[in-house]
Amino acid sequence: MIIFFRNISETWVVKALMFLIAVSMMGLFGLGSMTSMWGRDQTAIRVGNSTVKGQELVQELDKEIRNLSKIYKSENPLTIKQAVNMGMLDKLIESNKNSLLFQTMMDDFELIASDAAVANYIVNNALFQTTTGTFNRSLMMEYLQRMQMSEQQFAHALQEELARKHLTDAVAAVIIPPKMLKEKMYDYMFETRNIDALVLSPESVKITEKPTKEVLQEYYDSMEEQLYAPEYRKISILKMTPEKIAKNVEINEDTLKEMYEERKEVFLKPEQRHVEQILFNNEADANALYAELTADNFNDLAKEKANQTNTDLGWIEKTGVVEEIGEAAFNAEVGKVLPPVQTVFGYHIIIVREVKAAEQTTFEQAKENLIKTIQSENTYDLLTQKAKQLDELLGEGISLAEAAKKVGVELEEAVYIDASGADKQGKSAELPAALVQELFLSKAGEATALHDYQNGFIVAETTEIESTYLKPFDAVQDELKAEWVKDQQKNAIADFAEKVFTGAKNDKLLKTVATVYNLEQKEWEDVKRADIDDISSDDIEKLFNAKEGEIQLIELADNHYIVAQVKKITPAEKTDVSAQMSLTIDLKQKMTACVMDELLDYYGKKEKVEVNQAVIDEAFKPYMEAKE
Repeated sequence: MIIFFRNISETWVVKALMFLIAVSMMGLFGLGSMTSMWGRDQTAIRVGNSTVKGQELVQELDKEIRNLSKIYKSENPLTIKQAVNMGMLDKLIESNKNSLLFQTMMDDFELIASDAAVANYIVNNALFQTTTGTFNRSLMMEYLQRMQMSEQQFAHALQEELARKHLTDAVAAVIIPPKMLKEKMYDYMFETRNIDALVLSPESVKITEKPTKEVLQEYYDSMEEQLYAPEYRKISILKMTPEKIAKNVEINEDTLKEMYEERKEVFLKPEQRHVEQILFNNEADANALYAELTADNFNDLAKEKANQTNTDLGWIEKTGVVEEIGEAAFNAEVGKVLPPVQTVFGYHIIIVREVKAAEQTTFEQAKENLIKTIQSENTYDLLTQKAKQLDELLGEGISLAEAAKKVGVELEEAVYIDASGADKQGKSAELPAALVQELFLSKAGEATALHDYQNGFIVAETTEIESTYLKPFDAVQDELKAEWVKDQQKNAIADFAEKVFTGAKNDKLLKTVATVYNLEQKEWEDVKRADIDDISSDDIEKLFNAKEGEIQLIELADNHYIVAQVKKITPAEKTDVSAQMSLTIDLKQKMTACVMDELLDYYGKKEKVEVNQAVIDEAFKPYMEAKE
């Protein structure tokens, strides 16, 4: 997309727009006043020797707003002023303080992720791999464009994240959840119940009365805005996606072979080793146990004498672990226990169980991936050229149909849509919200600007307009009756729920009551707290605090109720080793997070943390004074 905007900015439309935007920004945001800030210390946050400047906070907040808009597909993104007023700036300041504190901790512990470790992480990241499991640089660059990050920023962020992981792993290695805590949590989480329930919604209430014509007329008058037939627009659509363009890209065998040779190291899967370890805080304990260890008793002694049950490091690569472990493990014999190895985390006794040799993907194996790479690279160049050509043609005032012919892309079949982007059957046309909005602000015969669409572009033109109108009373009587019935049901549901509850308590059997009132029945068999996901946690607690046989009336959200009866209570099964292990891991992770929070708090008190609110206010002043 960066190439597209660089090229498209040369066209006559954008040249004019860029001038207007530049002028309006000076007036709207007061950018001229920012020059007075130059030359002064603009440090907004300082932790030790690390700093964040005021303008960096502005840029970060702006990026966060744009990312949120993409995630939630917002038609009206927040302004910086709105984001500040919602507290997003406060959270951003806190996040930056913590990040700087973590960096101070990393420096203090001399923890750093090597360039090789970062490169290895990137190459093996599934986000950047093809279906054949090989690294594709184009996928990484697309990801960085979406995240608005440079390669250098990405590498730096990864270095920090991997260093944090080293520290977190070291803390986790020495944390053991207390036995009593595990037992209490296990009993709570894995108790099961059989529960019968009647589900009561407003629709459960039978309304036998009929509204008078006068009542319906009142509804018609009050619902006037809802009873307008929507405006529909018939639109022509032109989509330029990579899939449409890729089939026209020619592939040369020599080019494929040349690319394979250039990227041969990318197709090399490095040697891997399956490693187990026992970690100690001091050398004496490590040496004492080492003297007794063999390949056969490694895990038993780890559990018996070191109280460590999780010794498996899994399959590792040399550059994916700390240097000392990598050197030792990748020079070791399979099945031989190695003497203690010292790292920043302590003293490690390791054993290599298996080895997977390095494997070079052949040209034929990599060929399909190479073809896709060339198609991808050439496709985006071609997309950029066609987008630029199309923009210039539309700028000359010709119709979209004529412009499509000249760029060699077929128009989609014309469709009718309303302002929400739905067709006359109510089905979404799956068009970008910004495109639909622009269409409904344009006149017939006017083409929209180019919009991003499925890694390509889309443009549309209104060819016909069906205006909105108020539907006559006789045509909407069914809608009016349905609305009246809904209101009656909402007003009656609470009394109806109480009536059903009373009947259930008297009869002691929910099935009888369900038959009388024709209600939906729900049965939870051997259900745990975590298995129920369609009611709130508070309501789940009510179900699990009830005695066996007890009947409850529980009000849910949106005027819904349930009448529930606990049929059976089964205590947690103590022999489920897998569940106990899963809980232990979860508790270990939570306790590790608590320790890390305490460590962060300690460094926050130890280091001089400064937040210069005056600098922050000055940086955000132009945006806070801007009119909405």
